[in-house]
Amino acid sequence: MSLPELLFRPDLGKRASFQYTPARYFPMLEEVLSEEELVPYYAWAAGFIDGEGTITLIRSNGRLDLFLIVGNTAKESLDRLSSLFGGSVFNRKRSVKRKDIYYWKVSASRALNAIDKVEPYS
Repeated sequence: MSLPELLFRPDLGKRASFQYTPARYFPMLEEVLSEEELVPYYAWAAGFIDGEGTITLIRSNGRLDLFLIVGNTAKESLDRLSSLFGGSVFNRKRSVKRKDIYYWKVSASRALNAIDKVEPYS
């Protein structure tokens, strides 16, 4: 199956059942740190996104929507991504024997900004 066929599969638009929880407020790090001071954060984010994240394109109403999504059981790491690039953190309840999994999600221009910032460190 070619990449365009994979991107436009009808089942890509289906949504899972997620429970949203309010994310703790963190000031955007770009507002309080200089670009030079942000370099270690971007390098960390590049590795974390590379290991735990996904870049997703979903066709909706004739256009492509871009999403950057990272899942992990450590909410604090996802809160750090949220403070770097914006977006929201939410969780998905799992069975009693397994830890809940949290997701950080950012879309559109914020997703592009995040990708641009971490790309030099990937």
